[in-house]
Amino acid sequence: MSICVKLWLLTLLLPLGSKAATAPVLSINLTLQDRQFLIANNQTISIVLPSPASDSNANVTVALTLRPIANLTRIAFDAAPVLYLAYAPIGSFDTIQMTLQSPATYGQAYSFDGAGINGDGTGVDGAISIYYSAPQADAAPLIVGVAGYVYDVAAGKPAQPSPLNYYGLNRYETRLIPQTAPVAWVFVSTNLNVGSVLPIALLKPVPPLTAAPHGGRSQTGQVVPTLQIGRYLPVQLDGDAQATIYFNISGNAFAYAANPTN
Repeated sequence: MSICVKLWLLTLLLPLGSKAATAPVLSINLTLQDRQFLIANNQTISIVLPSPASDSNANVTVALTLRPIANLTRIAFDAAPVLYLAYAPIGSFDTIQMTLQSPATYGQAYSFDGAGINGDGTGVDGAISIYYSAPQADAAPLIVGVAGYVYDVAAGKPAQPSPLNYYGLNRYETRLIPQTAPVAWVFVSTNLNVGSVLPIALLKPVPPLTAAPHGGRSQTGQVVPTLQIGRYLPVQLDGDAQATIYFNISGNAFAYAANPTN
């Protein structure tokens, strides 16, 4: 019994969001036994793009949750950047609600004047910068981040992108957002939604892999939901070879071998 996930690497070695890149596609094959196991345990497949991490490298944002109901599901990672704004504050276990969006390009600068996102010419290579120029004296701090389209190919490209990260933005300050790296973390979970904010400290890798550096922290007064998260397996989204990963029921996690040790 295995979930066979085939990553058809359709790009050259280009970062996500590069103009010349074709969106990589992750093909997920599930057996009847796999689906029965996941559904019986109320689990979904969740995907995050962990780099750059959010909020001082402490959090990541869920880009997609997938119900395990189809024999074959193909997931596209079209991370052509969309710059978004949301109301602050955002913290661990919150769900990001984007309020304003605009297509963007890495290497360009932008500004927000309280009404819309405007182009400000050339910025920093490999990043998007945005300046908060709102003239109102009572302009409140905002959340800014990059969103991208991570979706089931059969369902079609959604009307709204998924938030990939988030950062604070204060009035008369500039925020620099690095380009999204071509790596996804794939894991099973319960009670997560697109836009859910997770502490990196809560996520554990499948051995012998090592998690990215993080600085997890507690937040006084936060409401901690009842959720369940499996160990993640990083999947590279660039290259010129095919990668295959499996779901090991005894280890309740994805792996690169059909019968791994837990």
